[in-house]
Amino acid sequence: MFGNRPPENGTVSASAIGGDGLVRAVLGMTLLRATGWVDRMGDYPLEHSFFVDPTGAVDPTDLAASRDPESLIDASDALPLRGFSTRPNASIYLPEGASLEETSVMTVIAMVRDSAGSVAAVGARINVLPAFDSSQSGNSVAARGAVTDQLSLLNGASDSTPEELLGGLAGLG
Repeated sequence: MFGNRPPENGTVSASAIGGDGLVRAVLGMTLLRATGWVDRMGDYPLEHSFFVDPTGAVDPTDLAASRDPESLIDASDALPLRGFSTRPNASIYLPEGASLEETSVMTVIAMVRDSAGSVAAVGARINVLPAFDSSQSGNSVAARGAVTDQLSLLNGASDSTPEELLGGLAGLG
């Protein structure tokens, strides 16, 4: 009798959606993709879940080599972005890093589970650019406060549509 092997050979990537094409904290929507995952024929469909470690402390090499990636993720500062779904991609807003005015290194993580429950994970370090250009320092403090207010609304404390909220953010740049 053979044990169930987890999915393998996959990657995770992050790319900006719209705007200037650069991954930015808070304001820019980012597309995460889990691609290349394979498993035994009887273990499909695969389900995908996404996380981000805003500190960049999760080592992608350790994650890929781990027999228990869930424990590594649980023990880290990684934040869940989307629960398990058969869709291998997610459009999300990354959290702000250490600063809204400096580039941050974050680790994006894809966890993949097969129908028998075996789990594998892979991570990639990405550079997340600041939401605001620090050369416009006169507006950065007011803008940072406005973004914090808007993010709390985007996270469910408002009856406004996301389009209405994002329209309000457009005037901050």
